[in-house]
Amino acid sequence: MKVYSSLPAAAAALSVALISVNGFAPTHLSMQTHSITSQNNADNESVDRRTNTKNPIINCPLTKPLATAITIFSLAITTISTNPQPTQAADYGAFTDEQRFIAEAWRTVDSVYIDRTFNSQNWFQMRQDAIKKKYNNINEAQAEVEKMLSTLGDRYTRYLPPSKYESIVNAATGNLYGVGVELAQSGDRVIASDVEPNSPASRGGLERNDVFVEVDGVKFDDGKATPDDVAVVVRGPEGSKVGVVVERDGKKIDYILTREPIKIT
Repeated sequence: MKVYSSLPAAAAALSVALISVNGFAPTHLSMQTHSITSQNNADNESVDRRTNTKNPIINCPLTKPLATAITIFSLAITTISTNPQPTQAADYGAFTDEQRFIAEAWRTVDSVYIDRTFNSQNWFQMRQDAIKKKYNNINEAQAEVEKMLSTLGDRYTRYLPPSKYESIVNAATGNLYGVGVELAQSGDRVIASDVEPNSPASRGGLERNDVFVEVDGVKFDDGKATPDDVAVVVRGPEGSKVGVVVERDGKKIDYILTREPIKIT
């Protein structure tokens, strides 16, 4: 799960990356990244912080902001394991995966967010209220996290799925390879909302509003797929082939496309 966070003008801008819980197959959010593991009891997280109990290990340092200028920091807190070690099995008790996801998101923000009033609200109570809810899937849990972050009143603090954050990083480093198609949600299906001119997709014959049914053997016709799910499979090494099956006017069409460098605009 990713979150960007910043402070207004006179303070430093903070960019925080929260990476989504690894292992939710329905949303295909698994990423090969570093990991952190919670070492505190979730129900005592706020108390632990105030009593200076050892915090969970974070694999990136956070530099103090400069007092005379706006400095942007970037802190990546990577994949949160949904399979804790035996010694930590009791950390979240009988939490569901979705509740654990929310608890980890809350804990990460709680440990790094600079405004300790959390926009003058009871941040711990917000966690308790969110944990008590029942969620049918990870998408509902992600929506709850977005709702929690919105209460901070910081327009630079937002949730980004791992695949979208990866796209931003890869675009910045020039390592993004795909077929040149923009994806969007249309009801319970993922469609091509735009096709970049002279891209592998346009040269291959993909058209706007084509519905993505399958990519490299991964099916997306169960009504649960998101654009990010499809994008993760569409992207790959430069020059590699990717098989795409789309539906157009009730007919399925197969394409074999070659991945090329693409730009995010």
